[in-house]
Amino acid sequence: MRIKLSPIGFIQNRYSRLSKKVHIRAKRSKIVLLPEYAEGLYRIKQDKYLEVIFYFHKSKGYRLVCQTPHWGVRGVFACRSPFRPVPLGLTKVKLISVKNNELVVEGLDAVSGTPVLDIKPYVDWCKRRKEMPNHEKQKRSKKRN
Repeated sequence: MRIKLSPIGFIQNRYSRLSKKVHIRAKRSKIVLLPEYAEGLYRIKQDKYLEVIFYFHKSKGYRLVCQTPHWGVRGVFACRSPFRPVPLGLTKVKLISVKNNELVVEGLDAVSGTPVLDIKPYVDWCKRRKEMPNHEKQKRSKKRN
C-alpha cells in the first residue's frame, strides 16, 4: 500500500543539520503553515504544549538496529533515530506564540526546511482521565460488571 502525504507547513530555524554539540531542543523554532491551513490554528493558544509530526526529509535509508547516544544499541522502534523505514518524527513542543499562520515553539528537534505533516494538542492521558475517549470509558465500565 502506498500513502501520499503533503506538508501543511515547514520549520524555520537557524539549523541546516542536527549536531550532537548543539542542543536544538533548547532553541526556538518557527512553524510556518501554508496559508490555506491558517484557520486550523483557531484557539490553539489555549494549548501550552503541542505535538508536531514531521518528515525527516534529510534522512537517507534506515537501520533496524542502531547505536543511540543515550540508550546504547537499540532497535529503530525502541529509539528516536531519524533513519526509519517510514521517516516520521514526533516531538512535544512548548507553544510560545502564534501570529497569523506562524507558531513559535520551543523543544523542536527538526532542522530548517523540515516539512510539517500535522500538529496536535498534547494531552497527557495518564493525568487527564476525565478526557479519555468514550470507547475507553466503556471498556472500563464493562470490566467492572
